Amino acid sequence: MVTSSRADSRTFDGTATAPAPREASQASSAKLEELPGQLVCKTSNRDLGVHELRLEWNGNEAHGTIRTIAPSGETTVQRVTAEKYRGMIVVERTFFRDLDTPCREYRRTVAPRGVQARTIKGIGCRIGSGVWDLD
Repeated sequence: MVTSSRADSRTFDGTATAPAPREASQASSAKLEELPGQLVCKTSNRDLGVHELRLEWNGNEAHGTIRTIAPSGETTVQRVTAEKYRGMIVVERTFFRDLDTPCREYRRTVAPRGVQARTIKGIGCRIGSGVWDLD
């Protein structure tokens, strides 16, 4: 096992999403642009397809959609809600679960508006290019 004890802290502003049930459909490229909200994040992967997060903010809350376009062309739309919050992530330790799986113990402090800050501890392991599985 390879370990590192260097702590890495990052401060961030983010959104917490609560997914709603998915709606699947075959969509034309013209219909793809009809979803409301501002494009906040878009990822693309040849195995997983394209994911788009669109949000419309009203004060500290937002409503929007996550659209997934599979490599097969099937489109899935999932409704989400979000809230603004502040927090910090500190990496406590980096190690390898096996030769190809880097993992990190982390401590995350989340401070939603109007609620006392709370700390969450966990382990995240990389499961793909830029994709981490958090527990």
